[in-house]
Amino acid sequence: MLYRVRQFIQALLAGAKHIDYYWVSEVLPPNLYKLYLEMPRYEQVHSYRVAQDIARSSNDPYLLQAALLHDVGKVYGKHRMSMLGRCLAVILDKFSPRLLRCLAREHYPFWSFYLYIHHPEIGADKILRAGGDQQVAYIIRNHHTRTHDTAISLLHKVDSSR
Repeated sequence: MLYRVRQFIQALLAGAKHIDYYWVSEVLPPNLYKLYLEMPRYEQVHSYRVAQDIARSSNDPYLLQAALLHDVGKVYGKHRMSMLGRCLAVILDKFSPRLLRCLAREHYPFWSFYLYIHHPEIGADKILRAGGDQQVAYIIRNHHTRTHDTAISLLHKVDSSR
């Protein structure tokens, strides 16, 4: 839970954090770079930091693309996961995951809960609709799943620590 407090503070300070957009544009093809830019700044910073950490131990282009876009499903049409909604979802997920899943509906005021639960599937679908690679979509779809797949496990581990 402590790392979630750190994530919240980092999100508040995201505007001051540096992102090497040139590096991001080199990793992502133009159609996926556009999706990256649609994410809120704090999600861009988080995803950039995750990708940078992964780049220290892997040069797998699909994994790096998935790292940059693993939370792209938190933007769904005109709906975005608000920072307050994210905080509430994290707390509910920790203390009452059953209630969170009951509240995760596709309508106001529960969009943030819905996006929190379903962002891996939404993100993978967005990747495929944008013409992204199946492997990138697969990693994103499963990045919260416990698995023996080394790429997914690495993304899950780094994402959880950032």
